[in-house]
Amino acid sequence: MNARIQFDWDSSHDAPSACRTFRSYIEVLGYHAAVQGQRLALTELPNLRDEGRRFTYADIDRRCRAIGAYLQALGATGQRALLAFDNDADYLLCFLGCLYAGAIAVPLFAPTQRSHVDRFKSVAPDCQARFLLTNSAAEGRNPRMGLTRQEFPNLRWILSDEIDDSWAGRWEPHAPAPDELAYLQYTSGSTGAPRGVMVTHGNLMYQGRFNEVCADVRPHDRALSWLPLYHDMGLIVGALQPLFSGKPLWLSNPMAAVMHPERWIRAIGELRITHSGAPNFFYDLCTDSVDLARLSGLDLSSWSVAFNGAEPVRAATLERFTRKFSAFGLRATTPLPAYGLAEATLTVAMNRRDAPPVVRRVDAQMLANDRIVDVPEGRPGHLLVSNGRPGLDTRVRIVAPGTRTPCPADTVGEIWVAGPTVAQGYWGQHETTRDTFHACIEGVEDRFLRTGDLGFLDADNHLFVTGRSKDLIIVAGKNHYPQDIEQTVETVEGIRPRGAVALPVQAEAGEAVAVLAEVQPQPGRAVDFRRLADEIRARASSQHELRVREVVFLQPGQLPMTTSGKIQRRACLSMLEADRFRILERISA
Repeated sequence: MNARIQFDWDSSHDAPSACRTFRSYIEVLGYHAAVQGQRLALTELPNLRDEGRRFTYADIDRRCRAIGAYLQALGATGQRALLAFDNDADYLLCFLGCLYAGAIAVPLFAPTQRSHVDRFKSVAPDCQARFLLTNSAAEGRNPRMGLTRQEFPNLRWILSDEIDDSWAGRWEPHAPAPDELAYLQYTSGSTGAPRGVMVTHGNLMYQGRFNEVCADVRPHDRALSWLPLYHDMGLIVGALQPLFSGKPLWLSNPMAAVMHPERWIRAIGELRITHSGAPNFFYDLCTDSVDLARLSGLDLSSWSVAFNGAEPVRAATLERFTRKFSAFGLRATTPLPAYGLAEATLTVAMNRRDAPPVVRRVDAQMLANDRIVDVPEGRPGHLLVSNGRPGLDTRVRIVAPGTRTPCPADTVGEIWVAGPTVAQGYWGQHETTRDTFHACIEGVEDRFLRTGDLGFLDADNHLFVTGRSKDLIIVAGKNHYPQDIEQTVETVEGIRPRGAVALPVQAEAGEAVAVLAEVQPQPGRAVDFRRLADEIRARASSQHELRVREVVFLQPGQLPMTTSGKIQRRACLSMLEADRFRILERISA
């Protein structure tokens, strides 16, 4: 008989809350294999149109035990193992197989550009990795991208498709404690050098319960995800959550969605998906590019949770998206804004299922002074979207960064988080871990994670995220959030969507603002840079009472982004100062 951990469970397995007492995904998957082993758990949908491999819960548990046993035989328990796969079932199963083995997974990706190997060159020595897991398909492409065995001689390469399922019977059961390290989630580097966030099995189990309760997972729910598995949102909410809750998952490829967004929309309707989400920018992409005539007869009424995270959530995005697809049965309550970060495993707050997003129109000048004052409909104001409420045992405080004292409701400060969702810290960075993960508020026993994000809580405990403290631009004593300026710049005809960056620059009178703007090509038409610059300045002045000192026009596709689609503003500033952009025109005030 195959080795298996013995544990107790609630026999009412159709209730997702049956998983609430589990200690690891090893137990979760063992439970589902025992009580609903022949139910469909995972289906590959690589191009968002044609199905690939299908796995039941019994298949997944058996495959994970095989991979786990193989890794145990190689001495991988306690060692770091890099994952270099495409966004497919092998990736997810090998991640879980590492958990079964007691190895510490390090989610990365199969390189598609030579520059991607730099990620491996920084991460592998930082975490002292001993193994690299990939498969034959990815390995065949890796050498052309610079990822070779010769380049990484200290790594033992393992091809997952060469591990036979017969290894499952040799698995030595592993029962990790809640505080045992499960994997390292390397941050994207949007706020500095990448760091390995230490996520425990307890963190993962708490996230499973948090997302299950807050998103109100129900017995007949179904999930679809194309989000990258090397990113925390794609791994935890996109892929692991359906397995935690025992709901079928269709797993696709990010490029399929980006190249063919209408396929995502169609797959949701045809497969009767209830849960599928994306960063804010992708909803704009769907609104702008999907031809409704190609969706004739589609029914989106099953779609209940379209989570929106990983970047600022825009009110205009939610309104445009729901209005465009309402004719197909999409409800105004389907968009589900959320807030999270790798240092908190993932989700900190989210809106509730079947509840419309909460939007507030606030006074822009008061917001610049960290105060939230509502203005009535019809008057100029700045729209802010709630990222929902914290749930379960997650506690959020808004703290004045300078004094580290709590802020009252409707006052902007730094977002601090405490509770079982907070990870252990950064791998090998004890001082930074202490400063970031062990912050104190006088008179409060909790130790808090300092997120570096700015926001406020309202009287109903809704969390609104307004920006990052390190990105804040202060001109003439007033606070300006760069994403707000960028959104204004992108409304100028001729500027690419998601093609603007607002940066602080030094002027004689102190800090000023420069704008980088990627130009949208217009076939057969010359670009009038002076007109564009004048329009950008006029809108910045009227909407933000801000003078733009310089506008730098760029060729498309140059702005550096994180893996989740966030603009890397500090990298932009470094590139500008080092003259590394291909500049079309530079116009100063």
